[in-house]
Amino acid sequence: MFRPGNAEDFIAKVEHVLALSKEKLMDISIELKEKTRKRFNAERIKDCLSEVFLFLVESREYEGMLYY
Repeated sequence: MFRPGNAEDFIAKVEHVLALSKEKLMDISIELKEKTRKRFNAERIKDCLSEVFLFLVESREYEGMLYY
């Protein structure tokens, strides 16, 4: 990544990427795809959504108790 607002840093990072070999770029691509698959797999997303919904339901139930 580069520092926001720092054009020189951005240019340096782009030049670094452009200087990489095709093989290195492919290796990076494969690695990032695998990390993305692990991070955003269906089971993990389901678990995260379930936690959010449970939190929301429990929060609403708690808020409802405050009005009694």
